[in-house]
Amino acid sequence: MSQNPFDFSDFGPARQPGGTPPPAFGGAPAPHQGPPAASGGFDPWANQPPSAQSPARPNPESAFGDPGAFGQSGGQQDVFGLPGSGVAAGGALTTSGPPMIWFVIALGLAIAGFVIALAGALAGGLLATALVGWLLAGPVAIGALATYTRIDTRRRTETIYSAPAWAANLYWAVLAVCLVGIALGAWQIALWAGRL
Repeated sequence: MSQNPFDFSDFGPARQPGGTPPPAFGGAPAPHQGPPAASGGFDPWANQPPSAQSPARPNPESAFGDPGAFGQSGGQQDVFGLPGSGVAAGGALTTSGPPMIWFVIALGLAIAGFVIALAGALAGGLLATALVGWLLAGPVAIGALATYTRIDTRRRTETIYSAPAWAANLYWAVLAVCLVGIALGAWQIALWAGRL
């Protein structure tokens, strides 16, 4: 007689000699007769006393930490174990943009340097006006433009950054005014040095 390949009765709870077979799936349990049967080995906590079951049985909800801690900030950690985000719960996000004040400063210095150098050239090539115009349009104005670039680069790393479309064009316009002022002042300085 061939054995049924789907018979898994050997893996269930052990039968008592002369006892009743275990109930079918979903059926009512058979009345217990005699000493308790040995465990089948599938539930290690099944035959433990109640005092031993509570500390040994793991809590499935605690596998990922405290569920109430998710979505909170202020000392809490996010789901990746990192500190809470810089945005407080319910706080408004701030939009950062380029520091336009440094654009205005750089443009004003470049225009002032160009005007002073041009006035000196029209007055006959004065050395003092040429030096002042060259310094304002050169190192001072370009230094202000470099400060703009440094602050703008740092602001680009923030959460929300928004810059107007004309900001890049204005940057090159300020740089062009700086170069014209530098060239005009340098040309007058070269003329003065040639007359020595």
